[in-house]
Amino acid sequence: MSGPSVVSFDRVPADEQSSLMDRTLPACVGRAHSAGACFGLFPPRRANALHRERNHMIRSSACALVLASAGAAFGQSNFIDFESVPNSLPGVGGPDIRVPGDSNWYNPPNSATAGSVANGVGLGGSRGLIVGNNGSGNDGVIDNLRTPRLTGVAGESVAPVNAANNTFQWSFWFRTVPTTAPAGNYRFRVESYGPDRTTFLGFQNDGAGNLTASAFGVDAGANFVSTTIASSLQWGQWYRVTGSLTLNDGAANDTMTYGIYDTASQLVGSGVTASWEEGARQLGYNGGQIFGIDQLQFHSRGGFAGDHAYVDDISYSVVPTPAAGAVLGLGGITALRRRRR
Repeated sequence: MSGPSVVSFDRVPADEQSSLMDRTLPACVGRAHSAGACFGLFPPRRANALHRERNHMIRSSACALVLASAGAAFGQSNFIDFESVPNSLPGVGGPDIRVPGDSNWYNPPNSATAGSVANGVGLGGSRGLIVGNNGSGNDGVIDNLRTPRLTGVAGESVAPVNAANNTFQWSFWFRTVPTTAPAGNYRFRVESYGPDRTTFLGFQNDGAGNLTASAFGVDAGANFVSTTIASSLQWGQWYRVTGSLTLNDGAANDTMTYGIYDTASQLVGSGVTASWEEGARQLGYNGGQIFGIDQLQFHSRGGFAGDHAYVDDISYSVVPTPAAGAVLGLGGITALRRRRR
């Protein structure tokens, strides 16, 4: 994997340029999880499969770590497996009606991204989320498909955020809908979000038929920095994608850590970038104010019209830094999650 490189504005992906110009100016989706139901992260019906695949040492240590953090911050984590989510995501298609902790999503009418739920597209043929480009041509619109909000935010402990927790971490499974390199532009992106975005990870066709993953951060000089996270991923194969964003008090000192795992639990891509906090401090994002993070955004802006990605088992949470290091053990736990047969 190559290291970071500073890029000028004209080398930022074309579908991101308009957004950069524009901006230069939950409580578990109604599910109750028990300690015995896969450490509070998975529905009870999945516990047995997970139990068979984990050895005793991993189970016992992981359970203690997860319960220690999740129990202290109940309502500041969310897990969505789409089994009981309707085909039309609740809350989308109009104004943002979400309130912290509810199950509503947000996808405005002028979004370029399509999002829906269907049978047979998730892990092992379960229900899953479909993310694609709706062909509207509104690829310059920033607001796209966003998850339900958590009841708390991750952010700096100082004003104006005054957050109790400073780490936002997430994980989900995804696979490309195309099983071979498509003729058109492939785009699937995930961003950590609050009033604006503060991280960016994109999957795309590199022009030579390879599926690659790259991330953008913003350095102390407000330059956009591109980092390759993975190269030569397989079209049509499932991958687990993880992120951990630590928002430290002060300027230009946040860290965003990415990991990509295959279905054999092997790490196939990783990297660390800066956040986009200097976008707020120096480029006027969110009116020049730093902000807290409580949700994810998915989109396929700039891609061909049609379906781009299947997504399943989304989890995200806010935690204090000491717990974050422990909960990152979830990377190993979830990487060992069952592969449905």
